[in-house]
Amino acid sequence: MLERGDTAGDLPARVPRSRPGNVRVRHRRVPVSVRAVATFAALADAVETLVRDGTVLAVEGDPLAAARVLLRRRLRELTLVSLDPGAAGDALVGAGCVTRLVVARTPGARTQEALVAGSVSLTEHTALGLTAGYAAGAAGLPCGLVGQGYVGTDLTFRTVRCPFTGRDLTAVPALTPDLAIVHAPRADRAGNVQLDGVPREVLYAAARSLVTVDEIVERVSGEVVPAHVVTTVAPAPAVPAGDREALAGGPARFGEWLAGVRA
Repeated sequence: MLERGDTAGDLPARVPRSRPGNVRVRHRRVPVSVRAVATFAALADAVETLVRDGTVLAVEGDPLAAARVLLRRRLRELTLVSLDPGAAGDALVGAGCVTRLVVARTPGARTQEALVAGSVSLTEHTALGLTAGYAAGAAGLPCGLVGQGYVGTDLTFRTVRCPFTGRDLTAVPALTPDLAIVHAPRADRAGNVQLDGVPREVLYAAARSLVTVDEIVERVSGEVVPAHVVTTVAPAPAVPAGDREALAGGPARFGEWLAGVRA
């Protein structure tokens, strides 16, 4: 795999210091720490390196190209964390790769079938609560706080008292996935990533991250996550046009599609 990044040499630090009497002060060169930047890799190579059976996997932005690679590897016992698993998450559940869901939505047909059959367990959050969990994980906190959406439901939460207002707040567990797989429209050649509708907190919360992108450009703008946060950037190969149609079909159509992906 090809690593791209800049290196910085030692820079002089000239810090005036107060000394009694006529004392000559020498200014020494202070090393500047260099943070690693993202690695660029082919998608199949990145998945091979980063994902194992039992991985706690956050999936955001519906990275269907990455899901196809995961399906070919026949991974098992994944925990899937997502605001909206989309077609990618639904395919992983339908293929039997996932045993636990931590999600804010469960819209997919395969996901609904698995929940009814009891083949996956479910921890459900509101979208706000799950985002707070990502933010807490990114900040190194044990929980995130939200003000509404949980009381009176069967969702998993605890209540804490605000020390400033006395108000009862909902506490949700911090989310720290082993790996986040996110799809984004583009990245630049240094590995800075432009997001589109994906919470940036997921990339900060995860131990490692794989971002699939539609294109590599000279410069990104908008909602940008810096390269030092991202583990690997992989250009996403084009997804066959019939994939989403197959995923929207019945069990027989999905089974045919899955067999073709894994062939």
